[in-house]
Amino acid sequence: MSTGGSSKAGHLLSAAAGAAVTILVYQVFVTGGATAQPAAAPSAQANAAPAPKPQAERSESREAREARESKEGAPRRTIGQLVTEKEKEIGRLQEEVRGLRAEAGDSQARIAELEGKPQPWPMQLPAGFREKALEANFQAALQKHKLGELVDLECEEFPCIAVVKASQANPQWQEKLQAALREMSASPEYGGAVGMSMWSNETQEGDQKTRYTAVSMAPPGTADDEEARTRTGHRARGVLADASHAPAPGNGP
Repeated sequence: MSTGGSSKAGHLLSAAAGAAVTILVYQVFVTGGATAQPAAAPSAQANAAPAPKPQAERSESREAREARESKEGAPRRTIGQLVTEKEKEIGRLQEEVRGLRAEAGDSQARIAELEGKPQPWPMQLPAGFREKALEANFQAALQKHKLGELVDLECEEFPCIAVVKASQANPQWQEKLQAALREMSASPEYGGAVGMSMWSNETQEGDQKTRYTAVSMAPPGTADDEEARTRTGHRARGVLADASHAPAPGNGP
């Protein structure tokens, strides 16, 4: 009798153990490997309604909600899309730079066409065309013939350009200057031949007229081509403008 009771008790324990194992295995499977704990005994609060959430958790400001919804609703671009957009922007900027360079190149070509290119100094140049000798000879010729004064001698490029302020503002003065320079260029230090060009302008202040003449002198064949003439003419007009607008001695700013 006691054995039978023990047997029944054993069966009950075995059944209970089997049920417990089933529950534990089920819990492990559901929780994904979390540590299994025996099921807690039901309490009076098991079926009670959950406690209300605090006000801070239940409510959300309109501004915060709109910001969150806007952020969540905005399309998210992939890295590939961002790279593509940047490449397009870089391509656009590069095209703009190419356009600007083309415009700059056209401008430089136009400037070179109008102003000419600087001319190199000839290797074998007679001494009379060098700055020091040319200045001394001009001063002597102007003083000898009472033609005026040398106000500038620009030798930064070849050929040198002298600017003379005339003693008289009349056509006869120009002829006298040409005759004096031909006499000067007959000196051996000019090599026996001289190419000469002149540019003039006049300023007037009240009844007083003042003539300025720019003169370039060079050996024949050294400054005769179109490029050289364009450049020399541009330089001559520049030094003439500077001389004619320069303040008189003692009247500067």
